[in-house]
Amino acid sequence: MQHRMASLSIRRLEDETLARLKARAKRESLSLEETVRRILRAAVVDEAPLGTTIRQIVGRDGMDLELPKREVYPPINFASGDYGPD
Repeated sequence: MQHRMASLSIRRLEDETLARLKARAKRESLSLEETVRRILRAAVVDEAPLGTTIRQIVGRDGMDLELPKREVYPPINFASGDYGPD
């Protein structure tokens, strides 16, 4: 079974960036295309769902948060006409 492969064109790439990519490709004895493919693949391979990332940070047991005490105000009586400064 053959997979369909997409193509990507990048416009307005800085000359310095292209030069560095070419130097990296040469250093690794790869084509420029293969170098860019590997960089892109590595950039997205480690993306994990948000829940997984949170569990890695706080652990499976979660964490206790101390929330500030809420102030409860009496309901406003709009009929009285005395419900705030003008």
